[in-house]
Amino acid sequence: MPCQPAITTVSLGQSPTYTIQEKLDACAQHNIHAIELFYDDLEALARSSTLCTDPHVEPSQEALLTAASQIHTLASGLDIKILSLQPLRFAEGLADRTAQAHILTTVLPTWLALAQALHTDTILIASNFLPPDPHTGAPRTTGDLHTITSDLRALAQAAAPTKLAYEALAWSPHINTWEAAYDVVQRVDEPNFGLAVDAFNIAAAIYPSPDILPTPASTAAADAALAQSLARLVADVDPARLFVVQMADAERLLAPLDEQHPFYDAARPPRMSWSRNARLFLGETHRGGFLPVVEVVKAVVLGMGWEGWLSFEVFSRFLAGPGDVPGENAERAARSWEWVVGEVWGECV
Repeated sequence: MPCQPAITTVSLGQSPTYTIQEKLDACAQHNIHAIELFYDDLEALARSSTLCTDPHVEPSQEALLTAASQIHTLASGLDIKILSLQPLRFAEGLADRTAQAHILTTVLPTWLALAQALHTDTILIASNFLPPDPHTGAPRTTGDLHTITSDLRALAQAAAPTKLAYEALAWSPHINTWEAAYDVVQRVDEPNFGLAVDAFNIAAAIYPSPDILPTPASTAAADAALAQSLARLVADVDPARLFVVQMADAERLLAPLDEQHPFYDAARPPRMSWSRNARLFLGETHRGGFLPVVEVVKAVVLGMGWEGWLSFEVFSRFLAGPGDVPGENAERAARSWEWVVGEVWGECV
């Protein structure tokens, strides 16, 4: 069983409420030896630096690089590997081509320098979900595949040899399934540009939107659609193009996520609000978990032969506390890993 557990640092508490030191210590205590570093944690450490004289101003590149080096030192001292820096958002298909050029010429070089300081070889790019202009209603992104592909190919070529892992978010208006993301990966056709598979996003794109309560019929149809999608995943995806695997379940909502629901946010699509508020670790049925996301893990591990890290990515309304969120969530991750091992490999750890 070569796969081992990892966790995104955002899953261990909201920054700056909880520090990266607290999160790394919690990982070490619960035998989690790899993280995906959320940019917010890096930025929070940079803001606390003496190099950042105004915490309300974006940290300088010098402060960010110093923070990245500090995080690498902290992590390596605890025998924790930094798998990736993420998420690079709004990076492709921008209607404002000046802003798109800024991503290529300014943002990406900064992220590459940070990745080098962190000693990681991967940056995760989330598919674009930038909403329309709030004043005019004009779209700020395009779904044109030629534009999306061209933008991402330019990023990949500039980033080489650093790997770029492309993740389809279930609420993105353009690239919201693994199939669409993998189509882009194939079109980009660069060796350092590959796929990030997120079990929650795969399931969330298939199961009914949380603003509509599911019925037995819609759930059965989704079960069948997921099985078919995973069969295609195993059959069609080149394992060498799979760079990142993430996993999370989510709460079954008891009421539709509409204007009356506490998770409702007019600025967010329902699937995004669900994701931000109600993800869970796998096996947490006692907390309302219900998505068959372990089937995604089985497909990747048993079907595709993935032997890399399996990373928990759990957003939640409870990440800001109170309490010892890093310790509690690292413990939940450790328990969840035991459950995953039993479900996937039939073993006890």
